[in-house]
This record gives sequence, structure tokens and C-alpha cells, in this order.
Amino acid sequence: MQLAIVALISYVLGSIPFSVIVTSLYRKNLREAGTGNPGTANVYRTTGRIEAALLTLVGDMGKGAVSMIIAQRADSDLHAALAIAAFFVIAGHNWPVFLGFRGGRGLACLGGVMLVLNWKDLLLSLIILVLSILLAEFLTKQKVGGREGKSSLLSTLTSQVAGRMLGIGLSLMYLNIFNPSMLQIISGGLALVVIKHIGRIQKFIR
Repeated sequence: MQLAIVALISYVLGSIPFSVIVTSLYRKNLREAGTGNPGTANVYRTTGRIEAALLTLVGDMGKGAVSMIIAQRADSDLHAALAIAAFFVIAGHNWPVFLGFRGGRGLACLGGVMLVLNWKDLLLSLIILVLSILLAEFLTKQKVGGREGKSSLLSTLTSQVAGRMLGIGLSLMYLNIFNPSMLQIISGGLALVVIKHIGRIQKFIR
């Protein structure tokens, strides 16, 4: 299997909008509810059902995992095939052809990629990510105090994105030291995740 085919399959796979499919089963329009983002968190905000969020998470992670399995069967250099698959499956998730190129932020999809490459590193990265989000939310609550309404919601959402960015940064430091080979493979896809998160922060600030 050629690298171009790996890239194409990975992009189409990443474009499958599991979040929209799942919320439609609950007769909800994901684009018109919550933050409008086709991600796991917004699926839960929209449906109020934890099982809907879990289905979306499994689907999004599954896309990343399957792309890695496909890449492992490529005839070309394995390292290059894995890196290309990781980049394009996340590109498909973030800019899906089936949703007019308006997709999610790719974190769950990246998790699926890492699951196949090294599940232990994924587990540690998830712990770092969760702790970073909790820290950011705690600091935001201390700053916001008892404020309610839109400004409080905005601060909470901003803290979640900032926490993710902190977690990503700390995970990068860990991988750079203990698993640089994996970091090389996911670096392109990870850059797309960071770009989406930076765009989200800029949107909040405006």
C-alpha cells in the first residue's frame, strides 16, 4: 500500500463525524447546541447522556487507532507511514469533508493513535492532561470567585482549553525524554491539535 493511499484512507476515516451521528440518535443538533464543537464534551452538554459521550469518544479514538493499523500494513517505510496516517486522520477529524471542513480539535483522535503506538505512554499523558485541566479550572475559579452567568461559563471553557494546552506541553516534555520515536510520529498530528486549541482560545478572547 502506497503512502498516498494511506493518507487518503486516513483522511476519509478521520472525517467520519461520530459526534454528529451519535447526537442525531438523540434527535439533537450538535451544531446548534453548547459550544457547537463536534467533540465528546459538547456531545455530553447537548444530550446530557454519558453513554452518548462515551460512544463519541470510542468512535473518535477508534479512527486514530484504525489509521495506525492500516499504516502498519503499508509497503513503504513504517515510520513514515505511521506519521502520515497520524497527520491525515487528525486533519480529517479537525477539517472533515463531511462537515464542510468544520470539525473538532483532534485530542481524542490523537489518543487513538497513541493507543496503538504505546498505550502506557497514552495512559500517563491522560493523567497529565486531566491533572492540568483540574489545575487550570481550580485557578480560574479562584480568580473568577462568585461570578455567574456568561462570564463564568466563558472562564470555565477557557480554563479547560488552557488546561489541555498545559497538559499537551507537559506530555511533550515527557515524550521527548522517554519516547522520542513516538513524538516524531505524532508531531505533525499534534501540531494540528495545538492549532485548533489556539484558535479556540482566540475565539474566547474576542
